[in-house]
Amino acid sequence: MADYNPIFETLVIETEEDSADRLTGILAYGLYKLNKYDYYKYFQDTKGRKPNEAEEECFLATYNDPRLQELRDNANNRIYGFANAFLEEQVEDIKKAAIESGVAKTVEEFEKRHRSIWMGVWMSALGALLYTFLTAIIIFGVTVFNPDSDVAKFVRAFINDQEIVIQPKVPQLKNPK
Repeated sequence: MADYNPIFETLVIETEEDSADRLTGILAYGLYKLNKYDYYKYFQDTKGRKPNEAEEECFLATYNDPRLQELRDNANNRIYGFANAFLEEQVEDIKKAAIESGVAKTVEEFEKRHRSIWMGVWMSALGALLYTFLTAIIIFGVTVFNPDSDVAKFVRAFINDQEIVIQPKVPQLKNPK
């Protein structure tokens, strides 16, 4: 057997403690150990013996930097796969809890009451129409009840398509005696 195997040190110890890299390294080392187990089992099944020291060193020599990076990448993929599966379960649980608590029902009722943006458009159009109608009534009232006002003159000129001439009123000065 080989005396020293630096793979644990490379994958785990050389990473920063309490970091994501440490977790990835630990999982990558576990994957390495599974590969090593499979290698030993293959030898036992095919040759009826354990590998000798030279054969074990050949196995360890295959774990160079690119192969170790492959273990890390595989470990990261497994971590992300687990995290995604966990989060999907959590989302489903949150949805169920929301439905059970009535939040979803409340949101659904809100959406029914405010279903369409067109309701807002129609309300705005109706408000604009009502404002225009009231303004026209006020202008008509001023024109009828005060026919000499500037507004009345303006309305009559506008309706009759006449040129509008409005003279500013100049206050008359009193003659001192």
